Amino acid sequence: MKQVLLACLSVLLLTACSDPKYEVQGDVVVRSHWTFSFGTCYDTLPGADPATFEQVKDWLGHDSERVYFKSTLVPGVDVATLKAERYPLFHDKKDYYYETKALHVADIASFKVVKWFDEDCWAKDSRCAYYDTVRIDGVDLSTFKVTDKWTARDRYHVYVKGLLLPEADPATFKSIAGSLYYRDKSHVWEMDRLLVGADPATFEVIKDSYYVRDKSHVWFSGPENILLVGADPSTFEVIGKSYYVRDKSHIWFQDILLEDADYDTFVAEYESFAHDKYGSFIGSQRDTDPVDAPPGEEPEPE
Repeated sequence: MKQVLLACLSVLLLTACSDPKYEVQGDVVVRSHWTFSFGTCYDTLPGADPATFEQVKDWLGHDSERVYFKSTLVPGVDVATLKAERYPLFHDKKDYYYETKALHVADIASFKVVKWFDEDCWAKDSRCAYYDTVRIDGVDLSTFKVTDKWTARDRYHVYVKGLLLPEADPATFKSIAGSLYYRDKSHVWEMDRLLVGADPATFEVIKDSYYVRDKSHVWFSGPENILLVGADPSTFEVIGKSYYVRDKSHIWFQDILLEDADYDTFVAEYESFAHDKYGSFIGSQRDTDPVDAPPGEEPEPE
């Protein structure tokens, strides 16, 4: 019986998870798509003419005058010459479009995609290069090369997500495996954010953590790279599988120094919970409920 129920559930789930599509419903055109949170959703296409509407792809459609990416009107597209490329790229006789944005292609006759990474697209024509919706002017196209999903270079410059990285040396610029960090002979970046003061020769990402270090510094790589002032890189470590870390003299919760933590008795229990002989921590905050002291030992007053 259990197997039958699972089989029925699988059929229902597969039926519900249908591909997106455009539908005429009375005097409007809608695009249906399935979501895990809300099931099948219907988005009305503003101004679409049901009598002349056609689906090109399940993400691209048009009526006699208007073109829609998913359910969003893309103004200025020539319907008669509309052609879908690979999601989310399409074009007409005068330009290419990525999702709802025109690329303002410099030479449409020579435009070609250099590399796809899932939905991310690097392209070029005889005059410019392109990353998604960003047009990159001034590229040396004879030496232009895509190096990974987010970066490309020519003999003079490095580009991250289509934006010039002015300090970067293209000859020595490379990614740091398993991370969003890059380095050249003189600098370290997280994507396009320069990590000021980092030593590229000794810089490393600490495995399975949110921390990076070089020979002199440790940073917490949250929304920003935050320097842990006074941290000793050589003894720095993550405590178990928690968000607590330590060096030979200090304990932090993420980037917050726990100034009142007792180093010798500190124990990280799980993620955001810890205790020492004086009490418990929830995140970086000392809990008001004391921890039971070991037999024969009373906790010292705060």
